[in-house]
Amino acid sequence: MELIKPSSPTPDHLRHHKLSSIDQLSSSLFMPLILFFTSPDPKTTNTQRCNLLKQSLAQTLTHFHTLAGRVRDNTFIDCNDEGVHFVEAHHVHTTTMAEFLQDPSPRDLNQLLAFEPQDANDLLAAFQSTYFDCGGMAVSFQMSHKVADGQSSFIFLKTWASIARDGDIFQHDNNNSTLLNLAAIFPPVNNIPLGHGSIARFAPSGAVVSKRFVFGSSNIAELKTWYTEESLKPTRIEALSAFIWTRYVESTGQTMNRRRRRRVSN
Repeated sequence: MELIKPSSPTPDHLRHHKLSSIDQLSSSLFMPLILFFTSPDPKTTNTQRCNLLKQSLAQTLTHFHTLAGRVRDNTFIDCNDEGVHFVEAHHVHTTTMAEFLQDPSPRDLNQLLAFEPQDANDLLAAFQSTYFDCGGMAVSFQMSHKVADGQSSFIFLKTWASIARDGDIFQHDNNNSTLLNLAAIFPPVNNIPLGHGSIARFAPSGAVVSKRFVFGSSNIAELKTWYTEESLKPTRIEALSAFIWTRYVESTGQTMNRRRRRRVSN
């Protein structure tokens, strides 16, 4: 594990970022995302790929300097360029990446992460690159919910990918900053300890069990026809999201206004 610091130092006037009261209430949890890549060129070594990831990450952090800082007293982010944690790992099992992806368990996927989700504490981002013997590579990215949401994560990844691929930030968007001054609208409050956000206070005690449910292409295609109307043609993710949400509503005993034309078979 090593620390990757921004390639250029953060200016002094940007070194203190106040958290909004909404950010203060957010739990100190990492939101994980894992990307899988096949080997683009057999002649490219893992060392070369890892060096490219680290060099481009350092350049990207100059545009997202808060990620390289640390949360202080759950009140502000000290943008001190301390750096983000980066782990380089090798998959020790004999399976190929394609075999690994056929039916991975949550425990297997957690091995591709630099930290457990609940271990964010004062950190804001962490990365891990894992290399398979077949040449495949998994790159995991974990961002604290205190500093960004899902959309911000994807904007960061888009910027990082552009720099790694072309050596420069993507040109069609001149405003790549995702950091809003929410503290001006929702000022921070005192005495909210780190890790005592709204989610953490109501989280169940004891071990948390994760389960994985796989929907085949034929099942998703049937879901799309289930929700299709003359003026509504949902995408795969929209149809699946609608199905999961209706199951949640029914399981909690709630009611909702819905129009169903046919029932999905089990």
